[in-house]
Amino acid sequence: RDRENIRQFRQTLQAFCHISYPHGYDRYQSCAFSGSSLWTFFTRKTISLQGEAKQDKESCNQITGIDDMTRVMIAQKQASFRGICWFFMLGAASITVFSSARTDAFVAADHNVDDGKHLLPHPRIRLNETALLRLKQTIASDPVAAQYKNALIDYADSLLQTPMIDCEPNTDLLIGARVTLDHMYSFGLSYRLVGNKAYAQRAVQELLHVTTNCTSWDPFGLVLAEMTHAVAIGYDWLFDFMTEKDRATIERGVIVLGLNEALEQYAKNLFWTTCAFNWNIVCNGGLAIGAIAFWDVAPQQSAAVFANATLGLPYAFASMAPDGGWHEGTMYWEYVAKYATAVTSTMTVALQSDYGLSQSTGFNLTSLFRIHSNGPSQRPFNFADSVADARSVVAPSNYLMQYAASPAVGPPLQELYAYEARRLPNITGHLDPLNCSFDHYDCAEMLLAYTAVGAAEDLLAQPTAKVFRLSAFGWNNRSAIGFIRSAWNPTEAHIRDAPAGDHLGEHSGDGAPDTPAWIAFKAANGLPNHNDLDGGTFVLEMAGERWAEDLGADSYNLPGYWTQTTSVGHRYSYYRKSTAGHNTLTFNNDNDSQPGACAQDPTATGVTEISLFVAENVSVGMSSLVHLAQRSPAYAIVALTDAYKAQGARQVDRGFAFTEQYSHLLIVDEFDFPDADNVTWAMHTLADIRLNGAEAELRIKDSRVYARIVEPATATFAFKPVRLQPPQYPTPGVNKLFVIANPSTTKRVVIVMSPNAAAAVPKVNPLTTWSHLGPFDSSHELRK
Repeated sequence: RDRENIRQFRQTLQAFCHISYPHGYDRYQSCAFSGSSLWTFFTRKTISLQGEAKQDKESCNQITGIDDMTRVMIAQKQASFRGICWFFMLGAASITVFSSARTDAFVAADHNVDDGKHLLPHPRIRLNETALLRLKQTIASDPVAAQYKNALIDYADSLLQTPMIDCEPNTDLLIGARVTLDHMYSFGLSYRLVGNKAYAQRAVQELLHVTTNCTSWDPFGLVLAEMTHAVAIGYDWLFDFMTEKDRATIERGVIVLGLNEALEQYAKNLFWTTCAFNWNIVCNGGLAIGAIAFWDVAPQQSAAVFANATLGLPYAFASMAPDGGWHEGTMYWEYVAKYATAVTSTMTVALQSDYGLSQSTGFNLTSLFRIHSNGPSQRPFNFADSVADARSVVAPSNYLMQYAASPAVGPPLQELYAYEARRLPNITGHLDPLNCSFDHYDCAEMLLAYTAVGAAEDLLAQPTAKVFRLSAFGWNNRSAIGFIRSAWNPTEAHIRDAPAGDHLGEHSGDGAPDTPAWIAFKAANGLPNHNDLDGGTFVLEMAGERWAEDLGADSYNLPGYWTQTTSVGHRYSYYRKSTAGHNTLTFNNDNDSQPGACAQDPTATGVTEISLFVAENVSVGMSSLVHLAQRSPAYAIVALTDAYKAQGARQVDRGFAFTEQYSHLLIVDEFDFPDADNVTWAMHTLADIRLNGAEAELRIKDSRVYARIVEPATATFAFKPVRLQPPQYPTPGVNKLFVIANPSTTKRVVIVMSPNAAAAVPKVNPLTTWSHLGPFDSSHELRK
């Protein structure tokens, strides 16, 4: 928790070893230190000792004497490293890993592997013979599981003639690693289910290819981890099929390209080893899986890799706290889910424990974040570097099923997650075998965790509004992302025209006027590596269509895309990443000519929060649910002052409030920025727009939504198409609806959105009174 203390601790004590020898030098026993420090004092660093280590105990005792730790069980492999005593080494003694991140006391788990002798036989990575038999029985009795199995077999057939991945140094091996991972799961499980040797033969060919023809898996940590994960799955699931010669070749390759390379990267203490975002869980998770698969044949390397991986993982698992939200957006939620569930299920199957990783705060709740992120169209709130295309509709399904299978989840969330996992792919009417790949349905992983529990009632029982607090990257448990919907719609399938593009597609929805209303919105934080300067932005669905769009991710190859400043050529100067490219306010905006110049504060001082969030059974920022008497079923305020303070703003707040029956949405902005030349209210949409002064008709196919400026009385709407220049991704069909006002004379902008052209709205209270009076003045009649 105190990173400065951690750094100081690392400087003075890089390793802890204390060995007792009750059974002789050939077998070491773990011992415990006791104290009161946090688990984070432990690092993967090594320490060089003077001279060559003559005896483990003698060398390690030189760096003991610090007992400021919390009940930690540690073990050391017989030292064969010259002058190096690893802080945490596993092998001939016992695996000992921490059970929880960020707790003041932690419970050590101890599992004896004894150089692999007590590990389960192959297969043991996510699947064993007992689980395989159970899966076959499920497929025989459950028609939905049988659909997935049939689709998987068809998909595996389609892969048999595909070319091997390109291992040339200048190719994108990350794509190749993911293709290999997809093939190992698909071929491996297909072979295990139906016994067709063609699947196993092709998988072994690919394993031999990547372990001999690829000379490096290390352009960066993701490739290393994903390829190690892929080879581990194939090796483990096809172990009995392979010849001894093939196994030996693959083992040599993975030791050199995978495990040894991993240890070199751990020794460098690269950023991903303890970072708080997706790289940690992907890299450490994939490498831990590889270590367990190859422990028998490479006990020293596997023990060290596993120790380092399990020391790093809690840093990122802690980012799910406190409510299960994820700061990098829905697409990276999926990436994290893939590896968080893979590593915990692998450890559970192979070691009978995930050592508390799945007990991390927020782990059992994180699927709620993904479920609430989907609008009635089933497209997600694609903030940050996420997308909202057709793939994003079905991609969460197998991850929801994986979380449902975790013992840490349990009922009733298990039923909810499993039901939603089955529902999403079937909305489109059938399972397409060509979409069985890892980035769509992922039929193989869906089957690994498949369960038939759950029903529509589990979704209908969920609250229709929820706010998620975030912890990492300066969020510090602030209320960061909010979702409000009028109802859940589990039985309606109205995404037949979901966008098919890679980034921002065409319209989605069937335009049904009675489909639920839904809004998603967020506070400001430019610190997370995938975030945008988008405080106050929102995405809106009404009448069966999405009317307010987030433009999502741009090309990762844009110059300066990962340099998080507003300077020209850096991340926040690109339109999609800037404040101007979102559905929020900008001040001193020169017609979007320099998006970075009018952007929110990208530093830690610009982090804001949702200060008020009120809906049925939900209350943040107030003591009583006064809204029930004030004509609003749900409303919220995003405090944005800190995001604009560096520009000179004294106060900026944005409110969202639905009227009764969720028939209208009011967006209320109040600001005090008299020195600004202008303030621009903006909303990006795929709708066709027709203007009439202070009114705008938005049309998508046969659906209509009407926007009207309630305040200021003299303001009028304008719009323009958004046309981004290459190499930025294009924005086909995107229009920007906007209002420009003078902050010296205007302190408030109120916009109403409704499917009803003649929408009458109540008088809107000042935002400062919403916490005790609610958003609407009930003493006044509705206004046209």
